[in-house]
Amino acid sequence: MMQVHVDGVKIAYDELGSGATLVLLHGYPLSRAMWDTHMTTLASHARVVRIDFRGMGESAFAPGPYLMESLAADVAGVLDAIGVDRAGFVGHSMGGYVAMAFARMFTERVERLALLCSRLDADDPERRVQRSQYADQLEHGDMSSLRIEPLLGDPIAEDQQNLRNRIQALVQANNPQALAQMQRGLALRDASFDIAEELDMPVLLIAGRRDQLVPAQQVSAMAAAFPRASVEWCERSGHLAPLEEPERVSELLSAFLGLR
Repeated sequence: MMQVHVDGVKIAYDELGSGATLVLLHGYPLSRAMWDTHMTTLASHARVVRIDFRGMGESAFAPGPYLMESLAADVAGVLDAIGVDRAGFVGHSMGGYVAMAFARMFTERVERLALLCSRLDADDPERRVQRSQYADQLEHGDMSSLRIEPLLGDPIAEDQQNLRNRIQALVQANNPQALAQMQRGLALRDASFDIAEELDMPVLLIAGRRDQLVPAQQVSAMAAAFPRASVEWCERSGHLAPLEEPERVSELLSAFLGLR
């Protein structure tokens, strides 16, 4: 684990490999450890950097809410510290929101973009209220809102127990106070359809066919928003395609990023 301080906050990251830089951004409520399998595969052809967002994984807790723009600025701070001007970005779920905030703030630094099980719209009022309630629970140490079953394509499959255990371990390793601040930041995020229209770069959307949070019509709306987007499906996956079908996702990313 390496670290840099961005605006006084310790941000943890790893890097592996050489060549063109690829930045991996994790989803909520996970950490950069979700990319363990992909890190090794992708680093055989590229310089791969994965980052823990503030308060998550091994990065330090800081006062919130954690706005997507603040998280994007943390990413920029890490890249500045390690001498990376431009990179390809891969964002899973919330990591996709941060990637889009980064693209809005630092468009010239984004070479291409892959969004996995993510979306471009903002929360509706009902979802904002729900996030506020979750944040309140988390601030009191109640992590019952962090249920992984709705995120999986097949939440009860017997042969998926090891995967469920791994995901649960990643979730439970996070600071509930930080998770609360992340929920508050997620509720405040803006829609990204406007910036999507301006990103004339290759964009890959990877979606889980069984994703209850990002249904097919949302994926279609996203694809239509970008000038140069393509869509690939993970047929067995829910919202956690990088963990449910890691080989498929690594293959898609390698092909898209020209790493093979």
